[in-house]
Amino acid sequence: MKNALRLLALVLFLPGTAAAGEFEIFGHLGITFPFYSQTFTYDPGPVTLNIPGVTIQQQGVFELKGSGGTSFGFGAAFYFVKSVALEARVDYASIDVKASGASYRVTVNLPAPLPPVNSDLDLGAGTVDLDRLSPISLNLRFQTPGKFGFGISGGVSYLPAFGLTATQTIGLGVTQLDVGNQRLDVGTLPFQARIEPVSLPGLESPSRWGFNGGVILRIPLNAKVSIVGDARYFRFNESTATWTRADSRALSDIEGLLLQQVQQRLPNITFRPEWFQATGGLAITF
Repeated sequence: MKNALRLLALVLFLPGTAAAGEFEIFGHLGITFPFYSQTFTYDPGPVTLNIPGVTIQQQGVFELKGSGGTSFGFGAAFYFVKSVALEARVDYASIDVKASGASYRVTVNLPAPLPPVNSDLDLGAGTVDLDRLSPISLNLRFQTPGKFGFGISGGVSYLPAFGLTATQTIGLGVTQLDVGNQRLDVGTLPFQARIEPVSLPGLESPSRWGFNGGVILRIPLNAKVSIVGDARYFRFNESTATWTRADSRALSDIEGLLLQQVQQRLPNITFRPEWFQATGGLAITF
């Protein structure tokens, strides 16, 4: 038994190298750190309420911001010369996008001596559903041999089509003003923006080409098995989604006019898949 334990310890701590002609398979698990953030500021445009001397200033603001999730994946590498390999990998990255800061501010300037009327409307937080991103990459890897191996790899990545749906209640603008009671009504409407997960006839495909690059740390457990840490950056071309109305209720004449103006002035979602991930796992060479 003691001899078997000594033999096992010796095998576990033999240094590993990456020789020409070797194959390696690996799997990893970790977390993502996205770079996405977009703030939306819009003005619904002028409002005419047939009240002489009254001017209305109004502005809506809200923000979408990415937060970290999980990442996992697997791949294989072929060392065509010592310590230089072609690497193919598939990563699955989860990115959470949260809506925050949804507010609408209206300032009504009334004729003197009446004071201005101000109103801040909390529109509540919207929701964003984003599919897990699954880039497929083909890289060139350079790896140092020895007890502790450091490496770099990078190359081209393809991001298959994914879906994104954002829903947010948006202030349309002032629909009614009671000067005597200094009260105003602001119309609101739910809006939705979508990036479709499949290509549709006449529409741009949401699939994207990009690149990735990372650094690798290998700690061999034996001649064939290593613990691998990987820090990697992904970047792809952006996708664009247009906000559209998300319900079908009947609108008043002034709400219909405001809706047209809001749709013209509400910026599109421009989502760029871009993130950093830190993962760890195992690699086996044979």
